[in-house]
Formats: sequence, C-alpha cells, structure tokens
Amino acid sequence: DKFLAQPDLVAEVRQDALRAKGDTYAFLRDIPRMIEAYKAAYEVAPESRTGQTLKRNLEYYEKMMKQ
Repeated sequence: DKFLAQPDLVAEVRQDALRAKGDTYAFLRDIPRMIEAYKAAYEVAPESRTGQTLKRNLEYYEKMMKQ
C-alpha cells in the first residue's frame, strides 16, 4: 500500500502492483478483497493487455460469487 501511495507511478506499474495485491488475496482465499484489488487495477488502464485479462478474471469471479 505504501508503494501504491506514490503519486508518480506509471499506470502500468500501478496496475501490476494492484494485480499482485489481488493475487496475494487470492492466495489467502480472500476473494472479496481480491476482486476489489483487481477492479482497482483494471480501472488504472482498462485498455491495456493486463486490463483485458483482469476484466475476464473479474467477470469470472463475480459470477462465481453470485452462485
């Protein structure tokens, strides 16, 4: 979080850091927090390659949470 608080991070770096944070929550099986981190990562650069991957992941996990 301290790293992410830096205002001058390049969008791709911020997105990768947020995705890594989400991956950590996934490893801990904290799916709601993982989704939150992935959403934040997606919003940084939705058109990027990573953004598109995050979008697919979010759709999958949100669908799974509703079941």
